[in-house]
Amino acid sequence: MIKRICLVLLIFMGLSTPGFANTESDPKLADISHNMEAQAEELVTALLAKNKPDSEHYYKLISSNLKKIHKTESQTDFNERRAREMIIAYSWMRLISIDMKHSEWIGAAIAANQMRGEIIRFTDFTSNTLRDLAWMDYLGRDLMLLGMESRTDNLELIGLRKNQLDEIWKHVRIDMIKDFRNKPLVVRGDQLMLRMDAESNTDELIDLTRSELGLVKDLKKAHTLN
Repeated sequence: MIKRICLVLLIFMGLSTPGFANTESDPKLADISHNMEAQAEELVTALLAKNKPDSEHYYKLISSNLKKIHKTESQTDFNERRAREMIIAYSWMRLISIDMKHSEWIGAAIAANQMRGEIIRFTDFTSNTLRDLAWMDYLGRDLMLLGMESRTDNLELIGLRKNQLDEIWKHVRIDMIKDFRNKPLVVRGDQLMLRMDAESNTDELIDLTRSELGLVKDLKKAHTLN
């Protein structure tokens, strides 16, 4: 728990900025990072289902792709920030492996979602809104997982996630409301953020996070159509 909290705080020092892989200048890295994000999401799903074969499968895929990025980065000039972020990424992978070994499924899922957050940071998105929507998905999933693990132990982190989610939503709604057709989605998002911020019951909060994940999917579809 303590190790994970420390790593979470390090990651969120640079929440909105690109990370160690310069995917914009390397199409192959861009493809790898997008694949890794999808694989990390599948890994979270498999871990929550306590599906060991699928969990190991997606873990190996992510690990292989991370090594490809590491190899590419090692061939460029040394960058202290990128090196530090690579260490963080490998630390998450180690935590996932340890929790999987001990069948700590929720703990492993939390670590996998944190790894996904790190992937989002070094993924090149075609728009800032798509990046923000990826963060909203990550944060909603993290709120759900932290609530499942222990609301009491994770109270501070849950409060942090709520604040971060609210701030990112403010950016997303500004872009989405430019198209009047998105007004129902924006109103839905405003109401959902208020309910999540005020909710203190763990089960209710988990249900609201599932609604938030559904909202993000609908927002992505609307953004693609705009």
